[in-house]
Amino acid sequence: MGDVQEYIKIVFGAVNDNSLDNVIAQGLFITFIFMDQRLVTGYIKVITVPCGIQKAGSVELFTHQSSSQERTITELDGKLHETENNKRLILRSRTPLQDKAPPLVGALKASAEQDVACFHFPGHNRGRAAPSSLVQLIGLKPFLHDLPELPKLDNLFSPESSILDAQKQAAKLFGASETWFLVGGTTCGVQATIMATCSPGDYLILPRNSHVSAISGMVLSGAMPKYIIPEYNSNWDIAGGVAPSQVLKAMKELEMEGRQAAAVLVTSPTYHGICSDLVEIARLCRSHQIPLIVDEAHGAHFGFHPDLPCSALQQGVDLAVQSTHKVLCSLTQSSMLHMKSDIVDREKICRCLQVLQSTSPNYLLLASLDAARAQISENPESIFNQAMELAAYASKTIKSIPGISLLELPVFSSFPAIDPLRLTVGIQNLGISSYEADDILCDEYGIIPELVGTRSLTFAINLGTCREHVDRLILGLDYLSSTFFQRSKEEGRVEEGESAPFADINICLSPRDAFFVSKRRASITECLGETCGELICPYPPGIPVVFPGEIITEKALNYLLKVKHKGADIRGASDPTLSSIVAAGDGSSDLRRLPFSPLSCLSLLLLKGRAQVVQHGGSGKKKRPVAVLASIIAIAWNLWNEEKTLELVDGVMEENKLSRNSIQTPSSAIALVLSKNDGSAELFTHQSSSQERTITELDGKLHETENDKRLILRSRTPLQDKAPPLVGALKTSAEQDVACFHFPGHNRGRAAPSSLVQLIGLKPFLHDVPELPKLDNLFSPESSILDAQKQAAKLFGASETWFLVGGTTCGVQATIMATCSPGDYLILPRNSHASAISGMVLSGAMPKYIIPEYNSNWDIAGGVAPSQVLKAMKELEIEGRQAAAVLVTSPTYHGICSDLVEIARLCHSHQIPLIVDEAHGAHFGFHPDLPCSALQQGVDLAVQSTHKVLCSLTQSSMLHMKSDIVDREKICRCLQVLQSTSPNRLLLASLDAARAQISENPESIFNQAMELAAYASKTIKSIPGISLLELPIFSSFPAIDPLRLTVGIQNLGISSYEADDILCDEYGIIPELVGTQSLTFAINLGTCREHVDRLILGLDYLSSTFFRRSKEEGRVEEGESAPFADINISLSPRDAFFVSKRRASITECLGETCGELICPYPPGIPVVFPGEIITEKALNYLLKVKHKGADIRWASDPTLSSIVVCL
Repeated sequence: MGDVQEYIKIVFGAVNDNSLDNVIAQGLFITFIFMDQRLVTGYIKVITVPCGIQKAGSVELFTHQSSSQERTITELDGKLHETENNKRLILRSRTPLQDKAPPLVGALKASAEQDVACFHFPGHNRGRAAPSSLVQLIGLKPFLHDLPELPKLDNLFSPESSILDAQKQAAKLFGASETWFLVGGTTCGVQATIMATCSPGDYLILPRNSHVSAISGMVLSGAMPKYIIPEYNSNWDIAGGVAPSQVLKAMKELEMEGRQAAAVLVTSPTYHGICSDLVEIARLCRSHQIPLIVDEAHGAHFGFHPDLPCSALQQGVDLAVQSTHKVLCSLTQSSMLHMKSDIVDREKICRCLQVLQSTSPNYLLLASLDAARAQISENPESIFNQAMELAAYASKTIKSIPGISLLELPVFSSFPAIDPLRLTVGIQNLGISSYEADDILCDEYGIIPELVGTRSLTFAINLGTCREHVDRLILGLDYLSSTFFQRSKEEGRVEEGESAPFADINICLSPRDAFFVSKRRASITECLGETCGELICPYPPGIPVVFPGEIITEKALNYLLKVKHKGADIRGASDPTLSSIVAAGDGSSDLRRLPFSPLSCLSLLLLKGRAQVVQHGGSGKKKRPVAVLASIIAIAWNLWNEEKTLELVDGVMEENKLSRNSIQTPSSAIALVLSKNDGSAELFTHQSSSQERTITELDGKLHETENDKRLILRSRTPLQDKAPPLVGALKTSAEQDVACFHFPGHNRGRAAPSSLVQLIGLKPFLHDVPELPKLDNLFSPESSILDAQKQAAKLFGASETWFLVGGTTCGVQATIMATCSPGDYLILPRNSHASAISGMVLSGAMPKYIIPEYNSNWDIAGGVAPSQVLKAMKELEIEGRQAAAVLVTSPTYHGICSDLVEIARLCHSHQIPLIVDEAHGAHFGFHPDLPCSALQQGVDLAVQSTHKVLCSLTQSSMLHMKSDIVDREKICRCLQVLQSTSPNRLLLASLDAARAQISENPESIFNQAMELAAYASKTIKSIPGISLLELPIFSSFPAIDPLRLTVGIQNLGISSYEADDILCDEYGIIPELVGTQSLTFAINLGTCREHVDRLILGLDYLSSTFFRRSKEEGRVEEGESAPFADINISLSPRDAFFVSKRRASITECLGETCGELICPYPPGIPVVFPGEIITEKALNYLLKVKHKGADIRWASDPTLSSIVVCL
């Protein structure tokens, strides 16, 4: 120990001498934290000698001088390199190659180096107002580069410069004809490929063990599944890939029915690394002119080593979606979609990605894709050498451990390969479950696998894996063997294999119909034979067992209960305890194709409890449900008799006026959870003197009581807002000494791309981690995420809040899908955000547009008046219809607020939910002079871009609900469909941190911003020729956001685009929005007085330079007339999206039905929507603003030489 203490003293000396600001010692595991926020970690086995310091570029190297223990403790790229001349191990800087300056990373770096006054989003203002809790976690550098869609940073949906360059370089590296960067994960890419190849009603051939994104893709597209049942190994409880013969059989079966598949989807490799014969499957598909899609989420590294399988593109597929973050080294939730095909319409891919991706993409995620590509490009043929060597060493050693097996071919037939970097270890012969093995490895050895199956553990070797961690894994497995194998042999304890849970499939409804059809909740004893209305997926391993639209079989039910008993979480299901399942239909329809078969003995194996059987049906036996009273089902231990239980439940109901139930079963007590009518605390009660226990399940703790002889559920004590729970959970996780065999591939920064490390430091990588048990799950939150969302709900006055990693786009889409079924009408303003249109595309809702008041002098549309909403309602009533929902944008981009109090009253009088797109109003209600928030005005659902004025990272938003007429379970199901299954923890933590930042002083935090806005407003109005957007420029609107300054330059005789160029070039001023007649500047928490003075100086220069000349020459910019005053809808947005199309020249498209969304940016309000007739007014407006300098977004031809129209 003395040696270690002496060494640490020396280390601290090195810290002082080399400008290092911290050192953390955990045993012999050392972490250095550099001033520039880089983290360097290493593991030292023997310390006996002083530490010397070398420098190689900007990378500090710590080496020992002993001839016997020359090691570096810096393992930045996970490699130790030996030199011939000094006989010691040093860390070398990577050899720079041609791609050392990835274009998007370079663009971000150049942008951050500029001296600019930012009046745009995000609200943290390049880190000036970054939440302190998150700065402590990841440093300031990520905020400096968390930027919006600035001109020099390109646009993801119409790329022309850095993003286009980055995507082209990626396409070249991966062998694609075109590559798209994805910020919604592979989930988004799989959905886009399905929507682009399958129209509603088309058939998609896919394996039954496909990822949930394939199911959500069918929900969104309306495709019908033609499932292939994969080969299944019951000893491993693992499904294989897809054989070419199975694809051919599915094609022939469809042909016999007079159908042809629109596409084939194959998952290769699977989660366990099993590869399908894509060469032969691609040949089959090409012979039928059917595109082949490959979910290659786990195979982005394929093809970069001679011993790795070939990539999907190398084998001839049309479309491949890769999770670049899994084995390569981009940030979580970033992926790529590659195309190499002459039978797939690339424009369809583009349109689908426009619908599915956030309109505020996070540039850190995009840059990480560029950096990960550049990292591979440095030495693509050898970069995986060390990882392959480690995998071979681990594989050979593991196979020699008694009682431990390794998944290898030919455990499955017909499959050419298993990924050598994916080690699936079988523990069937140890007599313990894989969940127990996982606990031991984690608790005793700090080993975290990628996947825990029912009979195996899967470990991912990646670029950041080091020999020490592999040795630790081998040591842990050896311990399991020596502890359990001999005992298991003596006792004959061998884990039984599982039968395939999806061997028998009976599809009653398409996934889309099952998603939108009316539903009811059926108890676990009643759901057999019902049509499932939700996706039920045990995790691990994460393969759905029951899909929406399938008949619930006894085999599937028993499998779910069994794996739940072993320790798996149940994801996707609205009741993760499996006490009940959501069934499609109301129980009286013909949705039940199968006759109901009573279970003679259904074992409810909940959590770790030994629950007694609950039996359905008569069948002459006495055992019946232990207690049934109205909707109450009690589950009791087998030592309790029926009479006593019934008497107990009856007494509790009567005494406490309880109405409805849910079931939770702790490990040692009967648990009946009953909820009161008023929504207050649940009550757990029984009279057994041996089982008196109070349980609090919400925070995972059991609390005993000695005095009241009953079980009660206590609400959680509110946490202090200064300790945001999700940020705290990430911090705790990073402090642990763990050997990571999971994603992402950068391995907590050990293999982080050097170009991105230089940009944002190493800290973000340290906290860019997957869904570890202690970090909670976004879709079934139970701990830190649940805590964070509850605190957010409390702050914003919601009954429930959901965190969003797909931006407000995702939230608006989810609210529309949750309230509007296909064919329902949605009342909304015609100047709604593009996400409202994409929400109607996904839901199938029909628009009932409100034409907003329009000011032609400013070329700005206002909000929505209550009278307009009432008029729309009455027009629908005359047609015999009623709106399913009303959507209002308040505030608008320019800060104009609608009278939500009156609109909410109107909606609720008709029992219609009111949705508010409050993207620009997350700060409302936090200052006396700010407008009230949407929830404060009585709306049902509000979606906020927390990053716009508050200070979370770009692409992070919140969805708030405060309603008794909206089904929260529908909201949850929609978010499960729309959000990435690999959500980025940094985005989630930033929401938690932004909430905590406001909570510190919610009543005064905006004081300085409001004072600056008032000062700016007063001064700007005094500048000759400059005007400011103020009420009563519009009628019927109660307020304009005082932090949104829209400046009119109509009297200067120059266009707003010219004014923007001058302000940017001469004064470094960047506005949030450039309109045709105005510039909009956003004041936020990071705005400073110096920047406001610079803005005033710049506007004063415009006035002095152009105003007098304009007056003398009579040059005044003419206003525009409303481009969407005349609306003629020919098709619903969904029908227009999927219908066949053609390209028409600009001279031929007048009067045609538009087939794409056309949106001039700025200002970003769509002029023509899919399904609308193209009018002369709209066309003239588009051409005019394009001539002035606006970009044309979303259109497949941004030059407007042609427009896509519907046939």
